[in-house]
Amino acid sequence: MSPPDAVSVLEACYAVDLAEDARWLQGVVTALRGTIAGAGGIVSYLYASPRGEQLLPSTFVFDGNVGPANETMMRGLLTSLPAALLKKVLDVPFLRGRDVEFPGHNVVWAGLRLAGIADNLVFNGRDPSGYGCFAGVAVAHRPKVTKRQAQMFAQLAAHMASGYRLRRRLRTADNATDNATEAIVTPQGLVTHAESPAQAKTARQALAHAAKSLERARGKLRRDDPERAVDEWRGLIAARWTLIEQFESDGKRFLVAKRNDPPIASIESLTPRELQAVGFASLGHANKLIAYEMGISASTVGVLLGRAAKRIGVRTRHELIQAYLRVQK
Repeated sequence: MSPPDAVSVLEACYAVDLAEDARWLQGVVTALRGTIAGAGGIVSYLYASPRGEQLLPSTFVFDGNVGPANETMMRGLLTSLPAALLKKVLDVPFLRGRDVEFPGHNVVWAGLRLAGIADNLVFNGRDPSGYGCFAGVAVAHRPKVTKRQAQMFAQLAAHMASGYRLRRRLRTADNATDNATEAIVTPQGLVTHAESPAQAKTARQALAHAAKSLERARGKLRRDDPERAVDEWRGLIAARWTLIEQFESDGKRFLVAKRNDPPIASIESLTPRELQAVGFASLGHANKLIAYEMGISASTVGVLLGRAAKRIGVRTRHELIQAYLRVQK
C-alpha cells in the first residue's frame, strides 16, 4: 500500500484560511482518502479530552458511504467509552482497528466483515492541550502496513493535531501579539524578516532549513518517496513555529512563521521546552515522534526529559509523566 500523495494531507492540515472547522476537516479527510488504497467510509471528528479521562467530540465529518444519521449514535458511543479502551485509542497516533482488543471484539468485527469492512485505519492527532483530530478510515481488505508507512501515518496524525492547534490559536487570538508573524522566509530559505525570538542566529538557521525541507517535500519527493517527503515536513520548527504558505498580490509565494507551540500546564522548575517534551511524552508518544512534533532531534528530546526528571526529583519516565499529569488536574 503506497500512498500516492501524502503531502496533500499536510497541505490540507495547514489550510488555516478556511473559517469553518467542518470545511477544514473535510479537506483533511479528502486528502487522507487519497493516501489509502481501497478507502471506504470515513468518520472524522474534532474533540476535547480533558486529562485523557473522557472524549468530548464536536465537529463531525462523514465521507463515503457513512452518513450524518450516524452522528447521534457516534456521540453517545464516544462519550461513554470505557477508560481502558479510551486510553488504547487516545495514546496511539496511528493504529489498525482490528488490533485493538475490547469486549466483544470478534463479534463486532465479524459483523463488520459482513458489511464489507475488513479493517479500520485510525489516525489520532492529539496534543498536550487536550484537543485532537480523529479520522477512522474503513477498508475492504486488511492492508499490509510496513513499519515505514506506519511511521508516516503517525506523522500525518501529528500534523492533524498541529494544524487544528494553529487554527484554534489564530481564531482565539485576542491581540496582535498572539496572531503575529514572527518571521518571513522565502521558499529558498532566505529569512527576509524576523521578530524576536526569531532574530537569533540559531532560530533563523532553523527556519531557513525548515523552508528548504518543506520545498523538498513538495517537490519530486512528493511523488517518488512520500514517506521521506512527510518526514521532511516537521510539525513545529525549534519547538515554536509552524510555517504557513502565503502569496503577495503579484503572486509571489513566501512562508510565514506563526507561533504554534501547545499550551502546557506549568511546573515552576521546568523550562518551556522541558514542559513541552513532557507534555508530548504524557500522550504515550515515543521520543522519535516527539522530536518530529517539536521539530528538534530525538537526542534533544531525551536530554529534555532527563533534565526535567532531575529537576523535579524523579527517576523514571513514568514518574515524570505522573508528576506532570498531577499538575494537569
